Amino acid sequence: MSGFILPSTHSHIPKVVAVLDTSGSMGKEEIDLAVTELYGIFKSITRPFTMLSVDTEVSNKSKVSGKKFNVSGGGGTDMVVGLEAAQKLNPDIIILLTDGYTPWPKVRLKSDLIVVLVGKTHAAVDTVPSWAKVLVAE
Repeated sequence: MSGFILPSTHSHIPKVVAVLDTSGSMGKEEIDLAVTELYGIFKSITRPFTMLSVDTEVSNKSKVSGKKFNVSGGGGTDMVVGLEAAQKLNPDIIILLTDGYTPWPKVRLKSDLIVVLVGKTHAAVDTVPSWAKVLVAE
């Protein structure tokens, strides 16, 4: 039967890295909303994933495998730093939870990028690179 692809029960589970914007523009309400979204993501993924807390640097790297993970930061904003750090982990998907007030990468990432804009005062959707998938959580 060479040359035939036989059906199987194997499916690819994507490797996910979440980048959480913890800059000063992300207030308690925005962080809480982003964390709620992370819990929803965790429920839909059948394996643990890595979460990076980022302002102008990666201040924390946590493995999310339950309801506990650390969030830290509170300085300026540069999500390019977080996206570059996430890319080094070779994920299939990077999920960025942010208010969108950040510089953006100049070139498309190797991983798929999903940007979740959080809060009522998030940046305009059209400020996000056109190659990223954008979701809004208010």
